[in-house]
Amino acid sequence: MSTRTKQLLACPGKVFGALKCVVDGTLEPVVAIGFGDDLDHSEFFAVSVADARRLRRLLGEAVLAPAPQVHEGGRGSDAPI
Repeated sequence: MSTRTKQLLACPGKVFGALKCVVDGTLEPVVAIGFGDDLDHSEFFAVSVADARRLRRLLGEAVLAPAPQVHEGGRGSDAPI
């Protein structure tokens, strides 16, 4: 089994909340995920219900995965975010 690694630049964030809503006009159901400290200071991203289910599965796998090995100095193909 091969392992893919990549160094990432990411901003830390806090999940404020998630809720199901509908898109104006089409009434398509979507899941809105809020990142921030509270309702007034959050940014929301809307994903389809199918993508929300996939995200739930991917997050579960990521939470259960072992932490990557860090090379000396915090640099390397599998350095922490």
